[in-house]
Amino acid sequence: MSRGRAVVEELAATLARVGEQLDWASVDAVVALLLGARRVFLYGAGRSRSIALGIGQRLTHVGCDVTLIGESGTSRFTADDVLIVVSGSGASPSAVTIAELAVAAGGGEIVAITTAPDSPVGRLATRHVVVPTRSKLREHPTLAPYTAHFDTAALVVGEAIAALAMDARGLSDEDIELYRPNVE
Repeated sequence: MSRGRAVVEELAATLARVGEQLDWASVDAVVALLLGARRVFLYGAGRSRSIALGIGQRLTHVGCDVTLIGESGTSRFTADDVLIVVSGSGASPSAVTIAELAVAAGGGEIVAITTAPDSPVGRLATRHVVVPTRSKLREHPTLAPYTAHFDTAALVVGEAIAALAMDARGLSDEDIELYRPNVE
């Protein structure tokens, strides 16, 4: 039990540090992009896919037209769209390939949610939300499993992005009901 409690406390401390160190101007710029986008595409590999899915579902709740790359309803990426790539290391081969394909398609903005803006995905991105925490590269000792710091922080940063979009659109929690699925 003691390790479990220690992991929760460690991750809570990480979230507090991320809140203090996050470049909020970059977050605001990403929110502006999302509000002006025709469609928001999301991609992540492995656990980052789950994080991308969670961020995408929340963005749907605040009125964004969202597509998770790889799902059957994925449409064409155009200059009016935004692609968000969630990758702690920014070096996952499939994430790099998706970013390269988006660039080759002549599409819109590419946002990297990452710990590594100088990574292959980071270099392809036009915008960054740098999550100032530990990635899978194990640069800091931890009690939490492998990528837990990035995964947890990236999901919470996604919630902050959605909350800011909510405010910009003047939405309340009750308004979100208009965007939530009514058949699920």
